[in-house]
Formats: sequence, C-alpha cells, structure tokens
Amino acid sequence: MRKTESYVYIIIGFVGAALCFVLHNEWAFLPAVLLGLFSVFMVRHTKENPPSESERAVIQKRNLISVLGWVVFAVLCFALLRNRPAGAGGLWFALSAYLFLALHGILTLIPAR
Repeated sequence: MRKTESYVYIIIGFVGAALCFVLHNEWAFLPAVLLGLFSVFMVRHTKENPPSESERAVIQKRNLISVLGWVVFAVLCFALLRNRPAGAGGLWFALSAYLFLALHGILTLIPAR
C-alpha cells in the first residue's frame, strides 16, 4: 500500500467517525461512499511488482491486527453506542468500520521490521 492510500484511509476513518458523532444520521455514510469512488483510482496492479515473502508476511500480520481491531471496535461500539444517537440506526457499525480504516491506515505507515 502506498503512503497516499494510508493517509486517505486515516482521513476517511477519522472524518467518518467524527460525522457519526456530530450528525447522527445517514450523512455519516458519505465518507464511505467517497472512499468507494476514490478506491477506483487507488487500484494498482501488483503483477508487475509482487511483494517478497518477508513483505507478504508483514502485510498479513498488519491485516490480521486490523481485522482483530475491527472486531474489538464493533463489539465496543455495539455495546456502548447502539442505544445512543451516535450509534443508532446502524451507525455503530459504520463507526467501527471507520475506526478500522483509520487503524489500518496507521498500521501501514509503521515501518516493517
């Protein structure tokens, strides 16, 4: 993943999370829609430059940490926010997805060891 993509994920994640807390309605899904549109331009071909085995292991580890983080975020958002305006109507799930995006973007910026 390029640094630009990481920054986009972080920005979309934090803006979307903020909108969930501020707007309490369907407009909080707008960053997710914009990410979907922007992802068309972020697609790149890896056949020309495939990752090495060590890079593949690091990518797999980061992805696993991100998914586990998403599970934690989803459980916490569901338990704490489903009956509040910031989580009502499925916003708790959107909030957990935005936090996942931010976490994934942050983890991809950390140098590989």
